[in-house]
Amino acid sequence: MKRRLFALLMAFCMGMTLAACGNKKDTAPSGAASSQAASSQAAVSSEDAASSEDAASSEDAASSEDAASSEDAASSEDAASSGDGASSGDAASSQNAAKPAEQPQKPAKDTPAQKPVQPAPQPQPEPQPEPPAQSADVDLTAFYDSLAAAHGENWPAMTAMTDAETLEMFYPGLGDIATKQCAVYMPMISAVAAEIVLVQVEKEGDVQAVKDILQSRINYQVGDDSNPGGAWYPASIESWKTNSRIVSNGCYIMLAVYSDVDSVVTEFNALF
Repeated sequence: MKRRLFALLMAFCMGMTLAACGNKKDTAPSGAASSQAASSQAAVSSEDAASSEDAASSEDAASSEDAASSEDAASSEDAASSGDGASSGDAASSQNAAKPAEQPQKPAKDTPAQKPVQPAPQPQPEPQPEPPAQSADVDLTAFYDSLAAAHGENWPAMTAMTDAETLEMFYPGLGDIATKQCAVYMPMISAVAAEIVLVQVEKEGDVQAVKDILQSRINYQVGDDSNPGGAWYPASIESWKTNSRIVSNGCYIMLAVYSDVDSVVTEFNALF
């Protein structure tokens, strides 16, 4: 580029010099002037050609340099890419080398199917016998009425003693015992040897206490050798000795004084 500018500058100077010389020498032959102009033009043309060649050479050189630079940059990038790829490959190779080789899995052995284990039979508890069902309370008043009906005319007329003071006088202590039922029947005529006492206590432990109270009543009526009994008459006393019974069944107690006392006891026991 500098060469081209220099050639143009030289051509301009030479043109200006020739023009100045032409003006001073008007008498110079025209043929010489023409030849000089032709020479000048030829020189200018040669200089232009040289300048053009130099410019083309400069452009070719610049193009070559640019191409070389591009090729170098491309080569550098390729080298960098190759380096990166190599580095990545090396890193991957090192990682692969660091990992232990996987052991091939052994095929699972076929185990025979296990039979289900049945639980051992549990011993069944033996059934306990159920306690006997408690029967409903026996109606002692109804039982007495059945005796009167069963014995008919032989059954003496008796009355129920309901007064607490009277009961305490004949059977002291009986009122202190907890009872569910207590029915006392005495003859309307004191000379008749007959008496029925029916008791149901709340607690079975009181059965013996009631029996002792009833036995005291028999002892009092019979008396002893020194004291006559409460029955007073010999026949009545004898009847209290031989025809009196005290029986119990569970919480039920009976005192029976009657000429056919054994049949009364049988009927009483038949209630349970």
